[in-house]
Order: sequence, then C-alpha cells, then structure tokens
Amino acid sequence: MELFDILLRQISVFLILMAVGFAARITNLVPKDVFTALAMVIVNLLQPLFMLTMLSSPDIRIGFTELLSLLLAFLAHYLLTLTAIGLLGKARKWEPLFTDLNKSLLTSASAGFMGVPLAVSLLGVVGTFYIALFASIDILIQWTYKVNLMRRHQQQTVQSLEIPRWKRILTPQLVSVAAGILIGVLRIDFSGSILWDTLKEVGTMMKLTGMIYVGSTLVDINRESIKYIKSFIFIVVVRMVLYPIAFCYLLSLLPWFTPFMIMTIAILISLPPMVSLLVMIRNMQIEETYSAQCMLVTTAISLFTIPAVLWVVMNWIV
Repeated sequence: MELFDILLRQISVFLILMAVGFAARITNLVPKDVFTALAMVIVNLLQPLFMLTMLSSPDIRIGFTELLSLLLAFLAHYLLTLTAIGLLGKARKWEPLFTDLNKSLLTSASAGFMGVPLAVSLLGVVGTFYIALFASIDILIQWTYKVNLMRRHQQQTVQSLEIPRWKRILTPQLVSVAAGILIGVLRIDFSGSILWDTLKEVGTMMKLTGMIYVGSTLVDINRESIKYIKSFIFIVVVRMVLYPIAFCYLLSLLPWFTPFMIMTIAILISLPPMVSLLVMIRNMQIEETYSAQCMLVTTAISLFTIPAVLWVVMNWIV
C-alpha cells in the first residue's frame, strides 16, 4: 500500500496545482493569453529539457526484451482501441468525423503533463524513460497517421499544415528524447556540471507548471459538454476504467510482463487525451467543440479514475 499512498499524494498535488490554475484563470488574476503562452513554454522548453536530462541519466539500465515487450504492448493498445472505435462507430452509425475524432482522442495520452510526474513518483527513472518514449511515439503518430485521418475533414487549407511533414514531426520533444537516449547510450555523464544541473532544475519545473496550466483549461468546460454526456460517460467507464484493467489483466497472464511493466502500461492507458492533439485539430480548422470538451472533462475525471485503476492493478493483478 506504500506505493498507493505515494500515488494518492501525487494526485493530491495535482489537485492543488490544478485548483491554483483554475482560480487564477476564473478570477482573471492571470489572463487566458498568459496561460496560452505558458503552454508554449512548457511544450517547447520545459518538457524537452526534462526529457533530455532525465533520459541521459547514467542510472537507466534498459533490457532489450523488456523494451520490446512494452513497445508491442503499446502497439496492441493502439490497434485494439482503433479497431473497437471503428466497429462501434459502424454499429452506432456515427458520422465519419465523430468516429475519426474518437480514434484520435482515445488513442492518445497526456504523457507529458500527467504521465511523467506520476512515473517520477511511482516508477523512478526507468519508468519515466518508458513514459517519455511512449509520448514521443504518440507525437510521431499524431503528425503522421492522425493528421492524415483528420485531413479529409478539413474545411480549408491552413498554412501551418503546408510545412513539410518532417519539420512537423521534428518537435523539440522528439529531438530531446533522441539526444537524451544517445547521451545515455554513449554513457556521457554531465552530472556535476553547473550548466547541466541548471538545465535539469529548469526541466523539473514542468511537473508544477504543467498541472497549473491544465487546471486553467478547466474553466472552459461549458454547457456544450451536456450534449455529449452519454459519450463522456461511456469514455470514462469503458475506456478509462474497464479497458485499462482488462488490458493489464491480459498482460499479467503473459510471463514476461513483470509487475513493473504492467504498472507502466496501466499509467499510460489510463491517461486522458494529450493537449497538443487539440492544437492540431484547431490548426486544421475542424469543428473542435467535442474534442475540447472531451479533453477537459476526461482530464478532470482522470484524477479519480487513475487512482481507481491503479488500485485494482496493484491489489488484484500484480
């Protein structure tokens, strides 16, 4: 139960930080434009610095079998979710846009804003490495498969999407992950350097500022979400609770998946959708009401569903 106590403590920190962001935004103590700028700082500066300094840690020891098993589990998660949403969309006769939005939203994870802080507290540097690796794969899929999935619903050509694909994929996060892994593989130890230690301290600010920003976005939950209440209930109950538990149970039947690996996957597939996905949808000028409200509602509720899922996984599965 010690691990679960750590989890509850981290979730409590999330709640406090989100409450700070929410209060600052709703009272207009900090305008929305400032929070928008803060998001850019987090995504383009703090997250990359955190990943770079963390992934290059000499303490990380990665087993090939473990890495391959986790990558295959991530792939299975993607394929299962995409297939299930496609079949459900046909059975319920959803509009193509609604089906594709759910495919994009429900296969992504807020690994940077929520997954990494949880992994740091619960799983240490190796677990954080896997979360960061998954976040990088998620970004890669977003700017390849998901862009093409959404492009057929695009209302008009947007200049930002005319940038060559390789430039869109080559985000600061991916560059920092690649550089961090390379430094780690070469066993270059920068610890003790004033510059490196300063960059590391700056990167750790992401864990605090990220949740403050997420809290500020909850002000945007509005009456529009009521239209999708049935969909949100389904997403919360099935996609965010029952599915992660069932998926982790199936993995526990395979002897090469250790409790540590299952815990890593449980965190990943319990997370709400990633924030940058909404930015992509907005840039493509696709109707964003459902996506925005889904992201906000699931993020708020995830503070309760993630502990529930991990409690079941810790006590009944691993």
